[in-house]
Amino acid sequence: MADRVYYYKLVTKHALKTPLTYAACSGELLYKRVVVTVRRQKAVAIVIERCREDDEELIALLRKGIQIKTIEYVLDEHALLSAQDVRLCEWMGRYYAAFPSETYGLFVSFADAWLKEKHKNKEHKNQSDPPQAKPPSTAVLDQNHNQLAIVLNDEQTEVYRSICSELDRFNVFLIKGVTGSGKSYVYLKLALELCKRQKSVLILVPEISLVFQMQTLFLKALPIEQIALFHSKLTPKNRETVLATVRMGRARVIIGTRSALFLPQLTVLSLIIVDEEHENAYKNSSAPRYHTRDVAHQVARFRNIPLIFGSATPSLETYYAATKPTHPLSTHLPPTQPLSQVKTTTTQKLAPNNDNKRHVSSTSRLRYYVLKKRYGKVHLPTIYFNQNKILSGRISVFTKKQINQAKPSSANPAVAPSYPPSAETNLTLFSAQVIKKIEHVLAEKGQVIVYINRRGYSATPLCMNCGYYPSCPNCTVSLTYHKAQQKLRCHYCGYNEVFKKSCLKCKLEQFSYPRYGTEQVVGILRELFASTAIERFDSDELTTAKKLEARLKDFSAGTISILVGTQMLAKGHDFPAVRLMVMLYPERTLLLPDFRSYERVYRELVQASGRAGRSKLQGEVFVETTFANDPLFRLVREGRFDDFYQSELIKRQVNFYPPFSKLVRLVLRGEKLPDVKETALKLKQVVLIYFKASIAARKTQIIGPQPCLIERIKRYFRYHLTIKTVDTKAVIPMLHTIKHAHSSKKKVFIEIDIDPIDLF
Repeated sequence: MADRVYYYKLVTKHALKTPLTYAACSGELLYKRVVVTVRRQKAVAIVIERCREDDEELIALLRKGIQIKTIEYVLDEHALLSAQDVRLCEWMGRYYAAFPSETYGLFVSFADAWLKEKHKNKEHKNQSDPPQAKPPSTAVLDQNHNQLAIVLNDEQTEVYRSICSELDRFNVFLIKGVTGSGKSYVYLKLALELCKRQKSVLILVPEISLVFQMQTLFLKALPIEQIALFHSKLTPKNRETVLATVRMGRARVIIGTRSALFLPQLTVLSLIIVDEEHENAYKNSSAPRYHTRDVAHQVARFRNIPLIFGSATPSLETYYAATKPTHPLSTHLPPTQPLSQVKTTTTQKLAPNNDNKRHVSSTSRLRYYVLKKRYGKVHLPTIYFNQNKILSGRISVFTKKQINQAKPSSANPAVAPSYPPSAETNLTLFSAQVIKKIEHVLAEKGQVIVYINRRGYSATPLCMNCGYYPSCPNCTVSLTYHKAQQKLRCHYCGYNEVFKKSCLKCKLEQFSYPRYGTEQVVGILRELFASTAIERFDSDELTTAKKLEARLKDFSAGTISILVGTQMLAKGHDFPAVRLMVMLYPERTLLLPDFRSYERVYRELVQASGRAGRSKLQGEVFVETTFANDPLFRLVREGRFDDFYQSELIKRQVNFYPPFSKLVRLVLRGEKLPDVKETALKLKQVVLIYFKASIAARKTQIIGPQPCLIERIKRYFRYHLTIKTVDTKAVIPMLHTIKHAHSSKKKVFIEIDIDPIDLF
C-alpha cells in the first residue's frame, strides 16, 4: 500500500510574496524547519500550514498536472512555533504590509550554512532540542526570593498591588515614574510573584547595555540559570543555547532587546514589560518596519496576558492613550497656543491632570500610574542651563587661571553663572563653571558623565581657507573624522578613506574640527584632567557585548571617573556615584524638520539628567547650550511634564499629526534619479485615485513626493510620499497592492513604513 501524501505550505526567503506548496509522507511537520529545493537551490523553509483536501489552490495545481516537489528532509524534531506565534505573523503581515518570509523570519532562521552543518548527521536529528526539563521548584524560588529584601515605598506598593490583582488577564498599564523612582523594583516584585506561580516574564529594554543592568538587579533575587538574556550580539552558539533554555522552560525571566519579543514557544509567558517605552530603538529599521510597543500589545492580547509600559518620559502617543478626555480636544484649549505661551500657572489641559499617585482614565484602555518620588528618599538633580555663544568653529577650553578668576554674573540659581569667553578663542566647549564643578566632584571621589550625541572626533573637518569639507561619494552626507584611526567614515554606508591634512581643493593645511564628537571631547577632558581616568561609551568604542559589559562594570566599580558617551549612556542606567551630568548642546535636534523634534529634546534632557544624583548625595546637571532661555528648557528645569505634553498635543492636533492621525511613509529608492522621480509621481497618482474612491478621503492628507532629507544613501536616490489618515485600515489594502506590484521591479524599490518615527 502506497504511503499517504500530505501537502504543506512553506515560507522561505527564496520566495518572498507567497507560501510555496510541497509534498511529504509525514503528517507531523507543522511549524518545523525543512530543507527544499527552490529554483535549483537548497533552501531552508518553515512549514506554516497543512493543506486540507478541499484546498482550492492545491486542487487547481493537481488538475493542471503540475508536479509538486517533495520536502527533502526535516531539520527540527519539535515544532518551533506556537499557534500564537503564527497568529502574530499573520497580523504583522497584514498591518505592516509585509511578506510572509519577512514576518516568519523574525521567529526562525533561514540561514543555510550553519543549519547544513548542524544537519550533517545521517539521522537528521536536531541536537539543539533536548528533552523537556522540569521547571524549577517553588522551594528554590522562595529561597532565592529572600536573597534581596525588596522594600517598596507607598507609591510603588500601590502600583504593585493594583497590577498584581490583574495578572490573570489582558490589561495594559503605563507606569510613568521620574528617573530613579524604582520602576525596576516594581518589575522585580511582579516577576517574583509570577515565578512562584511557575510562570515566566519577558522584559524588553531598548539597548544591549541595559540588558546587563537589568540582569544585575534580577540576579540579586533569582539564580542565574533562571534568567535568559537575548540580544543581537549573541554568537550563533549562545543564541541556540538561549533558545533551548527557553523551550525547556528553565528561564523564568527573559531579558532582551526588541528581538526577544520573537522568541518562539514561550508557552508559559504571563507578563510582558516594555521598559523605556519611549525609545526610538524599539522601531525596526528594516522590513517589516514594526514598532515593538505595538507588536507587544498584540502579543499580550493574543495570549491574554498583561502588558506594562514604563518610562519617565512616555511617548506622546502612549501618554495621550492613557489620559485622553471624553470630549473633543478643541473644547479644552484654543488650538493656536504655542509652547512659548505656556504659563507657569495652572491652565486648562487637553487631558486630566495627574495630581494623584494613581490615575486611571475612564475612557482609556491603559491603566495609568504616576511615581513622583525617587526611590530611597533621593532627590532629583538640580538642572542649570549655561548660555554659550557660538561665533566660530574653533574649540578650546579655559586656562586654570581664567577658571580661578571667573566670577558669576547671574544671581538666578536656576541658571548657571555666565563666564566671559576666552580672549584667545570665540567658542569654549566647557564653561569655566562646569570645569570647576567637575574638579569639585572629582575631589570628593564622585563620578561625572558627559553626554554628547555624536560619535567620532568631528562631524567633518572644515577648511578655514576655502570652506571645503569631505563628503561621502555614496550618500549626501559629510564624512565623520575619527582621529585615532586617521580615517574619514560615513555612518550611513560604511565608506571610509584615509584623512589627509591638506585640503583637496586649496592644498592648504588649515582644517578646523567643528561639530565635535565623543572622541574630541575625551581629548579635551584629558588635557584638563590629565591624572583622571576618562573613557568613551559609544558604538565605535564598544564593538562587542563583552567590551560593553566590561566598560559598565569598570564604571560601576569606580575605576573610571569621567565617562563620555552618546545616547547609549543616557538610557535607564543606574550609577549611584554619579554626582554630575554635563550635556553638550542638545538643542541642535530642534533645527531638524521633524514634528517630533521638541519631544525628542525634552526626552533627551530629562533622561540624561536622570543619571545624576541617584544616591543620597545631591546631583547636578549642567547643560551647555546656545538656547538657555528657550521655553522648552524652562519646562525641563521646572519639571513641568504635563505642561510640555499639553502644549505638544495642541500643535499635533492643529497640524494633524499623531496621536490625532496615523502616518504612512512610502520611500522610493533607485540608482538613477529620473527613474525615482518618475516612479514617485506615478505612485502619487495611484494613491490619489485610490482615495478618490475611498470614504477615508475626507480625512486624509498626502504630502509629496519630495526628496528625503538625506536624498542619497548607499548610492540610492531617495524620494518619499507621506500619508496622514485617521485610520490605517483604509490604507492597508492599497499598500499590499503597491508592495506586490513593485517587489519585482529592479530599477526602483519601495519601502513601506507604517507609523514612522522620523521622516528623514
